[in-house]
Amino acid sequence: MSMFSGKCDVCDCLVEIHQYTEEELRDHVKIYVGNSETPLKIESMKDLIPYYPYIIGSSGHDNVSKRAVIHISAESYVDRQEREMLDLYLKYALRYYNRCKRKKVEFNTEEAVKEIAWAHNEDIIREIVQRVKEKGKKANTEGLHIKWYDVYRKNLVDEMLKNGLNPADYGYGRFVKEEK
Repeated sequence: MSMFSGKCDVCDCLVEIHQYTEEELRDHVKIYVGNSETPLKIESMKDLIPYYPYIIGSSGHDNVSKRAVIHISAESYVDRQEREMLDLYLKYALRYYNRCKRKKVEFNTEEAVKEIAWAHNEDIIREIVQRVKEKGKKANTEGLHIKWYDVYRKNLVDEMLKNGLNPADYGYGRFVKEEK
């Protein structure tokens, strides 16, 4: 599985399995992101790197002519999975919050964390619970990231840097150390 998502993603399929060349990607492969009706403009392998952690939803390949039409997800698998996990933690924190309001008992941060932290990520859950305690139903997960998913993002950032891309142009600026 791919080092960019842990799944069979764009990199795994197009680079590792089918081993498309730059010329084949440019001239014979059409890649559509999400519901877009316009294919990506791939001039070199470098153009494909930001899409490495995206999942292929459907594709048709002709292994003889190396022609293909590929539809990939609208966002990276890593981003989607992280968002869904954060949303789940928020849902459980809000459920605890609503129960406290209904029973007219004090919202206890530690109790809420214990109830929700059946998995890992206790620090993130604690932050979400604190946001719920302070903002109630207006709480959100904006700006939060789960460390496990950052492992995949760092792999992608390293690949971008190795190939002369600026990760900040693709939303990964927090991984790039500022040079002084």
